[in-house]
Amino acid sequence: MHSQKCYTAGPAPTASPRRLTASQNGQFRYAVRVQHDISERKRVEAALAQLKQAIQAEGISAISFIPIMEGGLLLGKFMAYFDETQDHSDDHVEVARTIARHLGFGVERIKGENAAQRLAAIVESSHDAIVSKDLNGVISTWNRGAERLFGYSASEVVGKPITIIIPPDRLEEEPLILGRIRRGELVDHFQTIRRRKDGSLVDISLTISPVRDATGRIIGASKIARNITDQKIAEAKVRDSERHLQDLLAAIPAAIYTTDQQGKITYFNEAAVNLAGRTPVIGTRVTSPRSRRSSCFAASRPTLPSRSTGSTSSGPDTLTGTDVAPIWTDVLSRQITYPGEDLAGFEQNLGQFMPGWMALDMRLMGERFISEGMISDAGDIDRLTKLLNRPLRTYRDFAAEIAASA
Repeated sequence: MHSQKCYTAGPAPTASPRRLTASQNGQFRYAVRVQHDISERKRVEAALAQLKQAIQAEGISAISFIPIMEGGLLLGKFMAYFDETQDHSDDHVEVARTIARHLGFGVERIKGENAAQRLAAIVESSHDAIVSKDLNGVISTWNRGAERLFGYSASEVVGKPITIIIPPDRLEEEPLILGRIRRGELVDHFQTIRRRKDGSLVDISLTISPVRDATGRIIGASKIARNITDQKIAEAKVRDSERHLQDLLAAIPAAIYTTDQQGKITYFNEAAVNLAGRTPVIGTRVTSPRSRRSSCFAASRPTLPSRSTGSTSSGPDTLTGTDVAPIWTDVLSRQITYPGEDLAGFEQNLGQFMPGWMALDMRLMGERFISEGMISDAGDIDRLTKLLNRPLRTYRDFAAEIAASA
């Protein structure tokens, strides 16, 4: 809205709304004229004028409009043109409404068909196998993903029982699945095995959903099958690796255990039990107060040969700290001195980057190494050599490898 002050003694234009202001003695002072944007109204008036001209040119004397509705939504309008003025009877109005309703049904049906076609295209192009069946287990639809996964074409399986792809030892699964579908349940990520056309077996993950008709009645099931063979192979490799690692750790005559990020024990070997004189509990955080150190160390102490006997250790060498220092001196080309057996300082240093209970246990192990040595059992060297599939290294070779990779 624009306003303009007109300081004039003449009258305001009559074409615009105005407000006259007078002084206290009744003399005219000024007028305010208000202007409105009427471009939209002018555009509509012009369009109506064109419509009026078209109606007059066609000889149309009357028009009827009936809205086309479906599901409470306005889809459009049904229009009837007459060359004479009309006074519609109730019958005429009902006929027009009937025509409009049929048009609404037709439009909605076309929209539904288009949606169904889009859905069918999505299903057909899916990489996963998507299959539908009735409540008797008879296959109704079979997409290209199912053809790729199971090897059957749609023409080979539609109309046949789904058991065509179920191995004999898995046939009991189908009645259980159908029972859950009849109860309206969703079967989610059900891992099982199915049989391909060539007889080979494939690991799959199934997601099965009830299919309902327009009234909500369950009439069948839709299955999405995903090939998880690679996942199963990877899981088996991880299990084999873990088993191999545990066998390796069990064969090492040193106390070994692992913890998660919360400091809870996830693994320990038998040597850890023998060394600490107690059995750790998996999944618990072990607390070893200093007041219990002597009892933890002394309980169930195993009888081990003294290192003074010269018994062979797990590797080719039997070494002490004093023996190791010259090796590192040669490898690093600088003087390395064995600082002695300061286990308190050792525990303090470890406590800077690991839980206190773990640092204490490492100290306890160190005390046993000093007092008893790390002595192998009979056959340990052979077992380690077999597990590693190579001869054991000397300590000098180990040190040289570490120095070269640093």
